[in-house]
Amino acid sequence: MKKSALLAGVLVLIICWAQAQSLTEISRTRIDFGPGQAQIGLESSAGEQWKPLFFAVDDRGLIHIPDFYKQRIALFDAKGKLVAAKPCAKGISPRMNFFALAPNGSYVTFSDSALFLIKADGELGWQYSFGPAVIPQRIFTTDAALFVILPPHLDSDGRALVFDYNNSRPLGRFGIRHEGKGIPVVQNSGELPFTLDIAQMAYLPQYSGKFQSDSGAALIYISGSGQSVWKQKHSSGETILIYSPQGALTHQGSIYYPEGASGTGFWTSVDEKLVVYKNYFSDEYMEIVGYGFR
Repeated sequence: MKKSALLAGVLVLIICWAQAQSLTEISRTRIDFGPGQAQIGLESSAGEQWKPLFFAVDDRGLIHIPDFYKQRIALFDAKGKLVAAKPCAKGISPRMNFFALAPNGSYVTFSDSALFLIKADGELGWQYSFGPAVIPQRIFTTDAALFVILPPHLDSDGRALVFDYNNSRPLGRFGIRHEGKGIPVVQNSGELPFTLDIAQMAYLPQYSGKFQSDSGAALIYISGSGQSVWKQKHSSGETILIYSPQGALTHQGSIYYPEGASGTGFWTSVDEKLVVYKNYFSDEYMEIVGYGFR
């Protein structure tokens, strides 16, 4: 009895420790908009200002920005200095809906109802058209494959359309089911057989099978080891939750938006370091802020 009580006490302490950890700012990078080589391109028309909304951060801390107004992917260091620029193929709209750096070094973006795979050197690898006026609800880049979740009115089952990085032919549509102790298993809809590493689909206790929990926390990242990063909005900011591959809550903390800047709602993570980044805007510059647990 005493042993059981001790174990229960330890479990409570672990849960309290996970929930008490603070999410603090560990980096802040300013990158200016403008025509200069070391600036991000923009376009002004009809009283509106158009600029890149998305970015990615690699495991070296370099910031990758799809600067398609200047037909390049621009790489900046943590101090905001331009360190490299990769020319990009023409034909990709700068007003995109998504951009990410895939684990294999390629880039994934979505614009004008088409998914694009850009090679690490900036050359276009392939593209896949979803048809007029189709915008995915979510896109995930994992070690195993590229997941595209369509909006509910196109796929009420919340399944993912899965792509191999090497070609534009979809491997099939897949949903999630649970076996045994809640371990998630990729479930094929019968179109094509495909097997994923179980670690790629991390488990969350309230998992709904639609890449969102019943509590309203949305999945934003899956690490190579199966850790999952989720966000949950509140009135003045967002809460970040990190789960182990076994479903245990290991980190939880909130960030509060700077006054007058709510960000874009876009997050990116550095694999295994549990650092999450968010961008904020003014008319003159973008700030990319890294948050970590300490």
